[in-house]
Amino acid sequence: MDLTITSGGQDFRPIDVIPLSSGFGEQRLRQRETQSAVYVYPGDIDVDHPLTVTFQGLQSSVWELLLQRIERERALVRARALRGGS
Repeated sequence: MDLTITSGGQDFRPIDVIPLSSGFGEQRLRQRETQSAVYVYPGDIDVDHPLTVTFQGLQSSVWELLLQRIERERALVRARALRGGS
């Protein structure tokens, strides 16, 4: 549960974790085993703005780079729609 999202200067912690793998949360993995879960956060996180994810003291701001890529793709889709609609 130690997966914090910081958005707009506010920290958000999961309100629930839904395991997708049996044994998730047991703190043990066998060799080459992966586990997954869906982390549920409050709905007021604005994913259209940069955010930081922190897990066990490690931070990642890669979402800002992903947002740039998403915006480029959106622009390409709009440009194709305009060309196709003319």
